[in-house]
Amino acid sequence: MKVKIIRTLPGTNNKERERLIYLCLEQGEKHYGRIIESYISISKQAGYEENIVDLYNGEGLYNIWLTYTLEEVAISILQDICNGVEEVYILKKAKELITNCWYKDIINWCDSANIPYINLDNDEIQLGYGIHSFKLSHNDFLQRFYRDIAKLEDYCNSNNIGLIPIISVTGTNGKTTTVRLIYNILKGLGYHTGLSSTGGIYIGDRKIRNGDTTGFYSAREVLKSPEVEVAVLETARGGILKKGLGYKKSMATIITSLSEDHIGMSGINDIKDLARLKFTVCKELSKDGKLIMLALTVLYDSVDNKDNVCLFDIEKNLLMENHIKHGGEAYYIEKNELVHCINREVERLGNIDNLPFTHGGISKSNIKNIMAAIASVSTIHSNITEIFNVIKNINCDLYTNPGRQNIISVDNYKVILDYGHNSEAFQEVFSIAAALNPSSITGIIAAAGDRKNKYISQLGSMAARYCHRIFIREQADLRGRKPGESANLIKLGILEEGFNMDNVEEIYKEEEALLKAMKTAKDGEVIVLFTQCLDVIIPVINQYFMSKELNPVAVDLDFSH
Repeated sequence: MKVKIIRTLPGTNNKERERLIYLCLEQGEKHYGRIIESYISISKQAGYEENIVDLYNGEGLYNIWLTYTLEEVAISILQDICNGVEEVYILKKAKELITNCWYKDIINWCDSANIPYINLDNDEIQLGYGIHSFKLSHNDFLQRFYRDIAKLEDYCNSNNIGLIPIISVTGTNGKTTTVRLIYNILKGLGYHTGLSSTGGIYIGDRKIRNGDTTGFYSAREVLKSPEVEVAVLETARGGILKKGLGYKKSMATIITSLSEDHIGMSGINDIKDLARLKFTVCKELSKDGKLIMLALTVLYDSVDNKDNVCLFDIEKNLLMENHIKHGGEAYYIEKNELVHCINREVERLGNIDNLPFTHGGISKSNIKNIMAAIASVSTIHSNITEIFNVIKNINCDLYTNPGRQNIISVDNYKVILDYGHNSEAFQEVFSIAAALNPSSITGIIAAAGDRKNKYISQLGSMAARYCHRIFIREQADLRGRKPGESANLIKLGILEEGFNMDNVEEIYKEEEALLKAMKTAKDGEVIVLFTQCLDVIIPVINQYFMSKELNPVAVDLDFSH
């Protein structure tokens, strides 16, 4: 059988439920109906009522989603069906797996009692999250609880086993900055906080894992720590699609933004598809939790119950005005002051220009990130004035927010480092550069190869509107493109703006492009580099600084990923 993928989605996913198994078959496979029927039939004989949730064909593949009860049983049944094993043997093996699963009654009870659990690797399960959790082995269940669920229930109730406050952040842009900001606010307020983000996993002040940790297993890594009082989880599109959400019941969910960056990927055909995917996080919002979102109609209209919605944006648009009129919560800027409104009562928190995280008020995106952060932290710490005061001491630098709007001053010019990879992010960062009143702007730009052609060209167009010279580089991972293909698409966008192509240069290695830009920088110039590789870039900057007898930056930081 031509099987491409068998994968479980334990967490709530884009099909709006948890515990699904995804099967992907090549379209030449004529027997997909028999596979589905056999899976459902064998599962029923084993004692589980399973069903098909969705099926569609596209790109030469059949995509099938089925329910499951026990992960190891579902995988075993499907794999054996696809390998042509006789049903009698498949059923026998499935029943043995069920019999040998010592915790099956425990997880059934957890589901009914709304207590989260995590399957651990070493014949253990964890009940609850963070400081409200404990680990239970098979021996413990036998010797401490005598296999009695009632005794286990009494223990959990007596020891407050269950949920901890969780803040989940999704959106096209701003996720990483927002979770880092929330994490630093909570630490400043005295909470022992766990963080999973594009920049790694942190427990308190300790970084325990490098990498892009924004998926199911990263969230679980934070929630497994018995030290964590509050979990702050960056929740990316890819993680939702691959395994579902890695947590249950957040106190606050943030949707930072929504743009077309991922349209055309993974079955996302338009902005409404993308909004639906992002709204997966709402399925795991606690009943009394808060949904915090940018004041966009496409987002707001996707919400049935507006009672727990908090809107934010720079200006109080018509959507926000109507929300406020009906007693809703909102954050906006008025006369440079951050305003909080709820139940038609207005509170002015302070001048946004005085917050270093906004770079003196010129970073509109960070102003919005601050709004979202305050709204989410207030679900845990109700004194908003104290939250705002903590933010006064948080900088947007290589220490607090590495790789996002970091402005590095040299003797006579500046370098901005940012992760931006779509036109919305480009516009935001280039507008910050323009607000610094530079003599000129140099852009060092690249594109992710798996984006649509038009979105890659848009990056060139956006750079051309702000820049005086442009270096085009390429990412090490071309994501299916040929060498030079993305660069040519960027050039098309630059040409469309009528930009002087004499001021465009292709240097595919970003460290070489940055070094040339720095060596040729003029007084008052701002160089903008969009990069994901601070481990490469910071050493280049520091080598150049030392050659000019300037002090190196961030020498005590580890940028490995």
